[in-house]
Amino acid sequence: MVMTMMTLSIYVLKSSSGIDDTGSLRWHLTLCLLLAWTLGFLALVRGVKSIGKVVYFTAIFPYVVLIILFFRGVTLPGAGEGIKFYMKADWSVLWNARVWKDAAAQIFFSLSAANGGLHVVSSYNKFSNNVYMDAMIIPLLNCGTSIFAGFAIFSTLGFMAHETGKDVSEVAASGVGLAFIAYPEALSRMPGAPFWAFLFFIMLITLGLGSLLVLVETIVTSIRDEFPIVNKWIKGHTWLLPFVICLVLFILGLPHVTEAGLYWLALQDAYAAAISMLILGLTELIVITYIYGYRNLLRNLKDMIGERTRTFNYILYGITVIPMFIAPFLVVFVLIYYIYDYKPLEVGAYTYPYWAEPILGWFMTFGSIGLIVLYMPYHLIFKEKGSFIVRLKNSLKPRKDWGPLREENRTMQNTHHGEEIIECVDDVPPSYRLPHVNPSVDEVPEVIVHGDGLVVNHREQSTLNGKNAANEDSDPDAETNV
Repeated sequence: MVMTMMTLSIYVLKSSSGIDDTGSLRWHLTLCLLLAWTLGFLALVRGVKSIGKVVYFTAIFPYVVLIILFFRGVTLPGAGEGIKFYMKADWSVLWNARVWKDAAAQIFFSLSAANGGLHVVSSYNKFSNNVYMDAMIIPLLNCGTSIFAGFAIFSTLGFMAHETGKDVSEVAASGVGLAFIAYPEALSRMPGAPFWAFLFFIMLITLGLGSLLVLVETIVTSIRDEFPIVNKWIKGHTWLLPFVICLVLFILGLPHVTEAGLYWLALQDAYAAAISMLILGLTELIVITYIYGYRNLLRNLKDMIGERTRTFNYILYGITVIPMFIAPFLVVFVLIYYIYDYKPLEVGAYTYPYWAEPILGWFMTFGSIGLIVLYMPYHLIFKEKGSFIVRLKNSLKPRKDWGPLREENRTMQNTHHGEEIIECVDDVPPSYRLPHVNPSVDEVPEVIVHGDGLVVNHREQSTLNGKNAANEDSDPDAETNV
């Protein structure tokens, strides 16, 4: 494994002495980065229509490869020792705050729970989609996949330990070391090594491409929804916005393909993603359960999935204890414990200079979560009217026309089966109002909806049940159920 580490560090990465020794761009890594963003752009060029087709492959193919690697791994000599090592818990690591932080960040990242990905992708579902069932299946499938992948990986590492005569703990690694050092070296010792290495790295590419697509689509949708004028600028050229975003992100990724790239990757992995996602997730929990109100959320769920049995309703109300108390407590616990037990970041024996860690690292963290704080005064000053108290109260209430796009799904706006459920703002500026589809009028106002090219333009519409309504159902660019 030492030779593999030397090959990666010296010949592939050509790692410099530290983060302040940038060195030059590694041209082959730069081309790989360019290829990745080019593939991402090509998958995004037609918006959600092209993403849907690509995601079928990026979501299913890794499972196929994982199953193949699992059955190959468990048939190798020494696989049992690797699985035993995998199943044997080391409870002492629970006293390490970084383990809690990494575990929480991994769950947030793998579920795309606090970076907008779930919101964007799910916004294309039908309004009546069983979101409750999705919320149960996705975490179970996610964690189940991680556990299953552990068997595939550690069975192969057990084989490597058997071949080298070492203990499994000596050949196991984590993070970048596992994906690019330990596991590839184990594959290189198997019969037909080039084939297995090809499968493994193709799987990594498809996993990365899937994450890239959701990331860019989240940014595209956020910009188009928050700044409707952008839709007019790119009208007829919907590929332009994804192209600009991919180009900017490619440029921002160039430091990772320099000779100091490994140090930049470790710094951003520790600060730019983990801590900020935890804080964003905590903010979402507080806003949804305590400001919007969990009762309103449950009634919204009933509007979407319909009335169920009394037992189901009891279960639904019972699990609200998780977002109200358990989840916020756990996130706060992880954050406090991590800050209390904070230790400087290290890459091997390398210690970061003070300007990079913690100063630059914490700047990365607050660079994202700081937008929440900065948006508050902007919203109060430019988006609300009245005195400060009135503006503050109104900003904590949903708008009067908050709800689904389609009129027939707007049962939850003000009442639910005769009960008043949501206190709304009465005075709503026109810019906030969603257009109401009126079957009696011939002209439907322009609407900007989620997604690439998903815009309802001025068009004639005689009735919702007429010819144009049928055309809308057959036209994927007409509207989106949100």
